[in-house]
Amino acid sequence: MQVRVAVLSFALLLLAGCGTISSRPDPLTQWQAEQEQVGLYCRELFRDRALDPLRTKMAIDTPKETTFEMLTDQSKPTQSERSAIVAFAKDKQECNRAWSSAARPFPIPPQAIVLRETNAARFQFLLAELHGGGITYGEFARKRQELAADLDAKLEELAQLLAQRSVEAGYRAQQLANEARKAAALEEQVANQRRLQQQLQESTGPRLRQPLNCTTNYFGSSAQTTCN
Repeated sequence: MQVRVAVLSFALLLLAGCGTISSRPDPLTQWQAEQEQVGLYCRELFRDRALDPLRTKMAIDTPKETTFEMLTDQSKPTQSERSAIVAFAKDKQECNRAWSSAARPFPIPPQAIVLRETNAARFQFLLAELHGGGITYGEFARKRQELAADLDAKLEELAQLLAQRSVEAGYRAQQLANEARKAAALEEQVANQRRLQQQLQESTGPRLRQPLNCTTNYFGSSAQTTCN
């Protein structure tokens, strides 16, 4: 997904039609170089030994690495794997922050930023659901692939809308961003309800684990999700 998102994002960047990009020397090379650096940084993050318990359970770097065994895994996280999921959530957050920082100098349409960052937030909620034992590893893998496909499809649609440069297309482009925010907000609400139910259940029995709590804050066209 990361490679396709990088290509789609740059296409959107070109479609923005800002004078800023035309003044840049070889902007495609600059963008690709930035994405390559972010990719290297994220892969280094994902070498974290704390993630080792997860390496046979899920694709760490990209959902494209998901295996058939991962898609059909009916198990749920063990205690050591839950700790690894927390570490993975934090590494993913740092990777997303690096992408946002690298993209900032480029005039990427704000709708594209919203689509990508709300998708990242939904991924964090999915991790939280796995951490809490609400889904199996196989369900996590399948839902993760659905998230990736959804992001790619919406970015492609957004690129086509921006290319039309009409009022109606601009309205639909903003609708895409608003719908993405609503979907992320709904999933955050559901995740918080599950967390409260889990805490209530644990308060009446042995305390086995702390649920992974995720919250999303919106800053203009940007969204930041934090899990702890």
